Amino acid sequence: MNVNNGMASKNMMQAIKVGLAGVAMLIASAAQASSIAYTSPDFKNIYTSPTGSGWCTSCSGLYEVSDEFTLASAATLTGVDFGIRDWYGSNHNIEVNVWDTSLTTNLFSQTSLFGSYSTVNTGQGVDIISLALSGPTLAAGSYRMSWYDPVNMALADYTGSSTTLQQSTPRISGTASTFSRNQGAAFQIYAADTVSSVPEPGSLALLGLGMTGLAFIRRRKAAR
Repeated sequence: MNVNNGMASKNMMQAIKVGLAGVAMLIASAAQASSIAYTSPDFKNIYTSPTGSGWCTSCSGLYEVSDEFTLASAATLTGVDFGIRDWYGSNHNIEVNVWDTSLTTNLFSQTSLFGSYSTVNTGQGVDIISLALSGPTLAAGSYRMSWYDPVNMALADYTGSSTTLQQSTPRISGTASTFSRNQGAAFQIYAADTVSSVPEPGSLALLGLGMTGLAFIRRRKAAR
């Protein structure tokens, strides 16, 4: 056996393996990517002063505040950014719920403890909360998201929105009375990137070429 040929085959196999590992990492990272699934009409105002003093949750009446969002296609929610009034502080244990639009059926509930999410102060009396969500997977359509803290937290409110904030008391239970007016929350929802989770044709082609190369080298070694 020619030593040089053997070394060349070994080097080629190593290069192919490294290339395959890189392609696999690209495919895996694409599958884990997230993208914006919904942006509320008032999210653009999050760096400006809110309209009022905020919609309180829970405060003295055990209120729970919600706003509507719409998904253009089926999605698995992975996170949300939203604005709260900063004078209640930022050390909240925040419960995020997803409901049907009539607030009668709870589709998802998650509590994020203080320290598990990030907070950015805008300097306009608003803190932007960014927290991760572990679901749910929802069909295309409209829903309501609610935000709740067992002490005091107030959603930043803005006028002129096409959505409507609702404050329910007692906590949303399907029979709660609601108060609403033409104000909206500033929030943005993220979902798993179902488009990029499918490997691109180029990545699949590289993967196929790599597998073919490995098979060819192994056949040559077997023939010797």
